[in-house]
Amino acid sequence: MNNRLNHVAFIMDGNNRWSKKNKENLYNGYKRGADTLLNLTDYIFGNTSAKFVSAFALSKNNLNRSKTLISTLKKVLIEFCSKDKKF
Repeated sequence: MNNRLNHVAFIMDGNNRWSKKNKENLYNGYKRGADTLLNLTDYIFGNTSAKFVSAFALSKNNLNRSKTLISTLKKVLIEFCSKDKKF
C-alpha cells in the first residue's frame, strides 16, 4: 500500500465571518483567505510529497448571496488566478 501524500484539498469557508469579526471589509477577508491558501500551498509543495492541491472557493449555494458579496469574491478570485505563480 502507498501511503504517500498525493493530493490536498481545501474547502475555503469563513472568510466573511473572519472579516466581520476582525472589522475588516469583505475584500480584505477574502484576500486574506487567498493569501493563506498561497502560503499553505507553498508549504505543501515544499515539504510534502503532494503533487496536487485543490481549493473549493465558491459553491452553487453561494450564488444566492448578495451581489456585493459575489462581486467581491469574484474580484479576489480573478486577482488570485492572474498572479504569476511558480507551479
